[in-house]
Amino acid sequence: MSKGISIGIIGGTGCMGQWFRDFFSDAGHTVHISGRKTELTPADIARECDIVILSLPLDVAIAVSEEIGPLLGDAQLLMDFCSLKEKILKSMTGSTSAEVIGTHPLFGPFTDSIKGQNIILCPGRGEQWLKWLEDEYSSK
Repeated sequence: MSKGISIGIIGGTGCMGQWFRDFFSDAGHTVHISGRKTELTPADIARECDIVILSLPLDVAIAVSEEIGPLLGDAQLLMDFCSLKEKILKSMTGSTSAEVIGTHPLFGPFTDSIKGQNIILCPGRGEQWLKWLEDEYSSK
């Protein structure tokens, strides 16, 4: 994997979504945002992006995961920013053949930098994207 990955953040108009939009954009990746008032829909994000991130409340993330999961292919990554992992990981792995990583940033959207911050990664399926994600988070 290299620079220039296409990343879609569903719920990207919220504070955490915006924080990670800036983080991935600053790293040289193309970032697309879907929110309640954006032109892009979750389905658009699922069809167009290498990585799809759910930055939504847990109940909404589960519903969206089940909606877009069938649109994702084996080469894509589906991940989330929910704090509780069991239900969302079950939903994501059950709804798609894409790789799945549950993530929980242990910081808030008003943090200046990822440096020194912790992010819990919970691999659900696949290994291709895990190393890339670890490298992205640790290289800053």
